[in-house]
Amino acid sequence: MPGTPRSLEMGIVVDDLDRMTAFYRDALGCRHIVDREAPIGVMRRLRCGDAQIKLLKHKVPSTGSNPGGGPRADCTGYRWFSITIENDLEETLARCETHGGRVVSPISGTYVDGPRYMVIEDPENNWFEVLDGDLDYDKF
Repeated sequence: MPGTPRSLEMGIVVDDLDRMTAFYRDALGCRHIVDREAPIGVMRRLRCGDAQIKLLKHKVPSTGSNPGGGPRADCTGYRWFSITIENDLEETLARCETHGGRVVSPISGTYVDGPRYMVIEDPENNWFEVLDGDLDYDKF
């Protein structure tokens, strides 16, 4: 029998560690936990509720990136993630734009009987949903 998952850590390889830290910390309220030196670069851990976002800056410059555009039909792999916030979506949207984020899908109605949401692209073209309030996973 498989083990029971206890938490989620998501890694994002970044070009500009300071800019991406400011975005996830100041725009979304993630808390900086620790930086770890590794043979390949620096990993910065940010707390996001019960999860962690790990920003990895390689020592050598990147030569490419995943294609932007969120959930596309022409490629597989990491395409987006979701964050549920407990404060005002409008305020969060404004902070995201101030810190270099771009609105992909503005604040809209709801999923079927779910929360309001928006889709944001971070400064390095990663897409994520921001969900308003408590998400009841039993409804989906």
